[in-house]
Amino acid sequence: MGAIKLILGATVVACLFAGGCYLGPARGEVAMGIEQPAPPAEVIAPAPGLDVDFFWIPGWWAWEGGRWGWHGGYWAHRPHPGAVWVPHSWVRGPHGGWIHGGGHWR
Repeated sequence: MGAIKLILGATVVACLFAGGCYLGPARGEVAMGIEQPAPPAEVIAPAPGLDVDFFWIPGWWAWEGGRWGWHGGYWAHRPHPGAVWVPHSWVRGPHGGWIHGGGHWR
């Protein structure tokens, strides 16, 4: 486990000095430089069933290959009653880059 933390830390430092990077599709990924564009208008299709536990997951921007890529929204089944979707978000980090808060169920 310590080696993984060391490799991850070295990768983050290298990204900060390189001026651009992408660290996986998970929470905490770092995209340096350019702020994400405004989201495009999405057409929300009817839910795939009458089940009230279907929930629309809105689309989000991801940093991919040195540029922003749009991931369109989709319908998902709520994992358990009372689960709340926390949407994807990007906030400016302390070094001028952007930090991704991946969407997840809470």
